Amino acid sequence: MKLAAELRNKGFGREAKLSDLSFLKSCRSAPHPGAFLDSRFLQPLSISQAHLARALGISRRRVNELVVGKRSITPSTAIKLARFFNTDPEFWLTLQMHWDLYQELEKEKRQSLPAQ
Repeated sequence: MKLAAELRNKGFGREAKLSDLSFLKSCRSAPHPGAFLDSRFLQPLSISQAHLARALGISRRRVNELVVGKRSITPSTAIKLARFFNTDPEFWLTLQMHWDLYQELEKEKRQSLPAQ
């Protein structure tokens, strides 16, 4: 409960909705959801990757791979993150979807460039 109160005091909580991700439309590149997790949740709240892993019941390696961009947010992970940070699972899955779409569009751009 203490963490939930701290999250609300720092502007996190149920008010974090899909509309909060509207900034992604104006970004040149979508942030990886793990980088977003690290910069917007872990660092501001001084939560270590090890602490998050224990709280979610997953391995530290899994959390680290997510944070460094080597792993995607699955529906299962989205539910765990939502429960821990008092957000919606859709919030995390939307971050992942934006990242995946951005990566695919970039791949298409690279493939459509004329050979030099």
